[in-house]
Amino acid sequence: MDGFFVSIRDFNTESSAVIVDINGSSPPNRFERDVFFLVKENDAVYPECKDSPNAYVNAYCRGANDGRCCAERIRRAGWKIDKSYPWK
Repeated sequence: MDGFFVSIRDFNTESSAVIVDINGSSPPNRFERDVFFLVKENDAVYPECKDSPNAYVNAYCRGANDGRCCAERIRRAGWKIDKSYPWK
């Protein structure tokens, strides 16, 4: 791994959007592949969509959508990218 990149955008003092690129500037630099959405609330960081139903998580972890729920899909699979992952 060549490093990673984190971008945090504060919405207010309690909540922030966190975008993580797990391999830094190395390709593909695409949401759902190596770039993932997280949320920071107070002192906790977790995947976006963590409280959403499976159908929503699956729908928003697809190439046609923005990939915002892919980190949650991976978390629900035990932090593994299994055979059912959209681009696997």
